Amino acid sequence: MSDGPHLSLPLRRPWPKLAERAAKLAYSVDEMVEALEAGLRRELREVPPVIREIMGGGEQAALFDEDRIAQLEAARSAAWGSTLATAVINCAIEATQCGRFGDEGFSNATETALREVALGHFRSMEEHYLGKAGLRSASNLRTRLDACLKATNLTALVRKHMTSTANRSPNPLPVIRTGIDEGPRL
Repeated sequence: MSDGPHLSLPLRRPWPKLAERAAKLAYSVDEMVEALEAGLRRELREVPPVIREIMGGGEQAALFDEDRIAQLEAARSAAWGSTLATAVINCAIEATQCGRFGDEGFSNATETALREVALGHFRSMEEHYLGKAGLRSASNLRTRLDACLKATNLTALVRKHMTSTANRSPNPLPVIRTGIDEGPRL
């Protein structure tokens, strides 16, 4: 006996929990938003910080748009295997072409990419539920997922991610001392 189609959903860890909450009417939209934000935060961890550095700039950043696009294209190798990181690069290139860069451009690109990735996961969930649970369950699932995405504050999620990565120390691990004179203090 199965507890529902969400158990066999071929997505990474937080997404089946969202599918379960969306499929069961007992869960409120706020509880679904919590699960969606957990999934998006996990996806955000895969975005390499180099993308934000490339989107940054300074006073003369607008003079080097072509260079920025080339750097973003080169950053694809750091984003290999991550759907969100690739989507952020694509959206960052588009933002750069429209003249948006710096933290605002990065934030807009990341929000757009988050929305795209979330909708992609929603389509996967809906397809899976169509095959396992039937049409009525899948259409109800899609309606609840859309309401969940509308209730999610992607801007706040991106801002929180940007501040947490900016405040992260570059070397969080303790320094290993290997020299003969680097022992503990007496």
